[in-house]
Amino acid sequence: MSKPGSAVQRRTPDEHARRSAQTRLRSLFERTTPNVFGSDGRITEAGLAASNATLVDPPAVAIGLAGQGKTRGTAALVNTPVCTNQSIALIKGRTGVLDTGYLFHNLDGRYDELRTRSAGGGRAGLSRGILAKIPIALPDLPEQTRIAAAMDTLDETIANIL
Repeated sequence: MSKPGSAVQRRTPDEHARRSAQTRLRSLFERTTPNVFGSDGRITEAGLAASNATLVDPPAVAIGLAGQGKTRGTAALVNTPVCTNQSIALIKGRTGVLDTGYLFHNLDGRYDELRTRSAGGGRAGLSRGILAKIPIALPDLPEQTRIAAAMDTLDETIANIL
């Protein structure tokens, strides 16, 4: 699991010159499909260097860590290079062990559980520690790939109906 990033301040025009993707919370979780291929936000190389954000290559699963509304516990499959702020965790599968698409569908279907695990205190929220303790059933890799493909087909069918 990659570490959450931090908010990046835009200070100079040079920081807008060379851009790489930064996904904003809104673009991840106010979506019509569970797959993210682009972003409405950008961070420059200078901005990335000036922050503790980390650029993560796709595919990755984004999980909303904070929020009182729908965001906390929501999962999205990110298919573009991305860095995020501290409100999103990015999780990648492990080659030969855990398919990232399967991981996404597993966590996406556990929204209520994720919210319950993060409840409590004045500022309820998920954390890297909470996410690391969530058990994930691991069928063999070919089965994970088949499950993810079947779920992708269902998501696509639903999106076409809506």
